[in-house]
Amino acid sequence: MIWVVLMALLAPQAEARRPRAVEEPSKDAPEAGPEPVATPEPAATRSIPPLPLPPDPAQLNLDEAKKHYNLARASYGNGNIHESLEHFLHAYQKGDNPALLYNIGSIYEELGDAENAVLALKRAATEAMQRKDIPSLALDRDPPSTPKAPAPAPAPATPVQFAELPDILARLPTGNKASQDTAVVVGLEDYAFIPDVPHAARDAEAFRSFLLYTRGIPQHRIQHLTAGSRDHIEAAVKTAAAEAGDGGTVWVYFAGHGAASTETGERIILGDDVRADAISLDKRGLPVEDLATLARSGGAKAMMVLDTCYAGVGRGGETLIAGKRFAVPSYAVRAGGGEAHWNAAGPNELSGPLADVDHGAFTYFAVGALRGWADGELSGTRDGKVTAAEAHAFVTRALKARGIRDQQPQWTGEADTNDWVLSEGATELGPKL
Repeated sequence: MIWVVLMALLAPQAEARRPRAVEEPSKDAPEAGPEPVATPEPAATRSIPPLPLPPDPAQLNLDEAKKHYNLARASYGNGNIHESLEHFLHAYQKGDNPALLYNIGSIYEELGDAENAVLALKRAATEAMQRKDIPSLALDRDPPSTPKAPAPAPAPATPVQFAELPDILARLPTGNKASQDTAVVVGLEDYAFIPDVPHAARDAEAFRSFLLYTRGIPQHRIQHLTAGSRDHIEAAVKTAAAEAGDGGTVWVYFAGHGAASTETGERIILGDDVRADAISLDKRGLPVEDLATLARSGGAKAMMVLDTCYAGVGRGGETLIAGKRFAVPSYAVRAGGGEAHWNAAGPNELSGPLADVDHGAFTYFAVGALRGWADGELSGTRDGKVTAAEAHAFVTRALKARGIRDQQPQWTGEADTNDWVLSEGATELGPKL
């Protein structure tokens, strides 16, 4: 269980232990054995309470909410999952803080109640984005002597646009289930023999979070690599292709170094064991087209998202091989359909960082687009879906708005791939550009 931001808001309170009366043993009585240890009640013997309606503002009591929150954490730590859920539900009813719903949803999922888990996470996402009146459960040092009148119920709110660049690592659950999809997420930041790639690990984690919580790919169907060679990446994609279901998509995300083959000029991505010489690049590099073919080998579609460049220069501007730049041919669309490549930059361009947020510039706005920022980008009307065309148009506009004009993302795929729905149900509004 990962406790959400309330841990930072709530001061831990030690529970007072009441002394227990002990009878004086008889001299003739046999020596008592060790006291039996209480064990949590088996899950099968207890019913799972449903997710209640949103709290009544007239019934809020922050002191009660804090008490139940602490009891919920203690119960979970002792293995009393049902009891922990009951206390979290009480804390939510008395505190009306949507952050609690993430814990509630996680426990429902742990207990196998998928329906209530989805309801809790959907409500958490909606309320956290739309409400401005969330009560704090921070401990009050000087509570008021007289109770305050209950606040009136807030009017229905609309999503608020961010003034600053928001955190794309924050979970954005939608309740979707992309059970036929698989994914390989690669973020190679630390290279042994060539310059490192700043923020690649954070980029990969952000994209993984989108796939898991927003797209809804089950966790066991996502492979996340933070280190690895050509062989590791190839093996992971082969597994993903074999496990993808009918009508599913194999997602391949890569943040790391790329180059162009010195022999063929084709795009290659580089594992973290590549050395700074042309022979190593050609022998240890993995051609992008070969990887895409492998991703489609099981019959599913392939969605390649590549935050790298191929000109022989790293994200920080360092050359991979001293004194050498690569000429990259224009990206071509392969016949056959069922495959799309979303590249961070055009041929011979660099894929740079966005220092304000410690992410690659392309990944930051690409993940944001899929969180809902690109919804309505082309039509001006939001419909709860983000198509490939909308996402690509938004990222292109966002980079220019941030003054990044020498990096132009490229979408390659047959015409029908523009209509692929990459994200659905994500209603977050992006920053003002």
